[in-house]
Amino acid sequence: MRKSTSFHWIKNLFSPMLFLLLFGGIMSPLIAQEREFLDGKYAVTRSDNQIFIFSFHKDGTVIVTEKNSEDKDFKEKQKYELIGDKLTITPIWPPSVIDDFNDVTMTKAGEGLFTFSKDGLDYEVQEHSNVPAIIHVSAVLIVLLIFNYLCRGSKWFVWATCIILPLYLTIYVWPITTVGTAVDTWFHVAKVWSALAGSVFFTLVRFTKLNNYKWAKFVVAAILAINIVEAVMRDFELGTGFGGIYHYLNGTAGILCIITLSGWLTIKADDSKFKDMVWPDMTLLWIIAYDVWNWSYICNCIPEHGVMGLIVLLSCTIPAFYKVGTWLQARAYTLSAYMMYIMSGSKWISHPLNNVLLPDDPTFIILLALLSLGLNVYNAYIHFGMMIRRKAWGFGQPVLTLAEQEAIVATNKTFPHFIKFA
Repeated sequence: MRKSTSFHWIKNLFSPMLFLLLFGGIMSPLIAQEREFLDGKYAVTRSDNQIFIFSFHKDGTVIVTEKNSEDKDFKEKQKYELIGDKLTITPIWPPSVIDDFNDVTMTKAGEGLFTFSKDGLDYEVQEHSNVPAIIHVSAVLIVLLIFNYLCRGSKWFVWATCIILPLYLTIYVWPITTVGTAVDTWFHVAKVWSALAGSVFFTLVRFTKLNNYKWAKFVVAAILAINIVEAVMRDFELGTGFGGIYHYLNGTAGILCIITLSGWLTIKADDSKFKDMVWPDMTLLWIIAYDVWNWSYICNCIPEHGVMGLIVLLSCTIPAFYKVGTWLQARAYTLSAYMMYIMSGSKWISHPLNNVLLPDDPTFIILLALLSLGLNVYNAYIHFGMMIRRKAWGFGQPVLTLAEQEAIVATNKTFPHFIKFA
């Protein structure tokens, strides 16, 4: 008789495993209910110039970005656990590059709000929403446009807001509001006063006989050129120190911005009731190329100011479309107002919840730098082409003809010579 094969050993082996699988399948939903997941961006400000952005994902990972206005951003993928009202963040592969939150437990204090204490200080981690930030930056744009209009309308308003007010703020307000912030340096104080000095000097050109002197017109152009040179040097400095071809691309575009400045001898106060300081040879093409270059610089070097920097650029470019030739005047007034605002409320303004956050995407930065370079190359091609055809070689000599300049000043039509460049 044939002996049957016994499979009892297989049954004895797999029975406990089957039991564990069934038990795990029943209990895992109950266990999973204790662990929750976050989705979206949260932000915490440790100090004025150091901001952390948490991008939580439902797979239990979080991208921690350390944003620093004085340096390049650091980014690291970590893991998190949210059990009940307790949130912890730990490195996936120790040691962690960003270890500021590895030894803290955050407590849920409300919807979209976590708190924690470290080194005797209390912090809040808040869910980021662009709605209040959009309202904020929109209000800044409106106020800057109004400020520029009032500066155009009255030299006394300029004296009050660009001399008397900042003197008071420098002595009594900024020593308090800038403490512990990124603008608590002599450099930033000098920066704001250089913008104010430009506003005052441009106003003197408008309302006095300074606009009749060549040296005064040269100073107007030099103020703009020096401002561009400073940014170009910073771009190349960061490109050398941290790499990134976008720094070199945009730095080259800035050089083109400088060498295509022309016709500063045509700067003058017009005959309108505002006595605007106009620069007829400054084309709208140059202004647009400058704006893209400047915004690319901001996104490259101080990305946390990206959207606000764009707002400040719009505040002087919009008036330039309304009245061609007045861009530099508007640039000085709006930049002065914004710098005073930054110095007076830096802690509040720099908080991530009060700013629209741009996507942290290297592709976007490179494309913006390429656009900056492309526009400035095109502007240089048009500029030097006209210069060669018209033999406008003199230092400070305008590229546009006298008839074109008079048409700009007299009519101030939108695109009076922009289309002719095609």
